[in-house]
Amino acid sequence: REPTASGTPIQNSLEEFFTLVSLANPGVFGALHEFRKKFANPILRGREPTASPEERAKAEEMLSEVSHVTDKFILRRTN
Repeated sequence: REPTASGTPIQNSLEEFFTLVSLANPGVFGALHEFRKKFANPILRGREPTASPEERAKAEEMLSEVSHVTDKFILRRTN
């Protein structure tokens, strides 16, 4: 395997993030359609200006879960 480097894929595209994560750790989030249903759709809905407080909370919950999973195998550079 070769290392993968990217800027900030989760800020750019959740599907790009899924692809990079799947390269590093295949199957960690299941298939793309499962990732979309469980994580991407709620996160994107929660980012909409018209999102309800419940949708925003669900988005934060899913982002937290994604971070928890990926913290185990992705090294993040912080300032």
